[in-house]
Amino acid sequence: MNSNHSLTFSQKQAAALLSCAFFCLYPLNEFEQHPTGQSINFTRLFKFTTSWKIEKLKCFLDYFRRVTDKSKLS
Repeated sequence: MNSNHSLTFSQKQAAALLSCAFFCLYPLNEFEQHPTGQSINFTRLFKFTTSWKIEKLKCFLDYFRRVTDKSKLS
């Protein structure tokens, strides 16, 4: 049976989910322990540093900075 679902998150909720992924707080399951497994955690970005990974991490850090900018919080 096919069905479509969607979720909507506030900016604060999205930032909270991403920050947990950044700090690798989500538990691993059996699939993620396999070399081809996907994970929400950022562990792969922290391994074997390459220039594109550094730029991706900079992008996330800038996002966190913008989300937590007190002059723009409502």
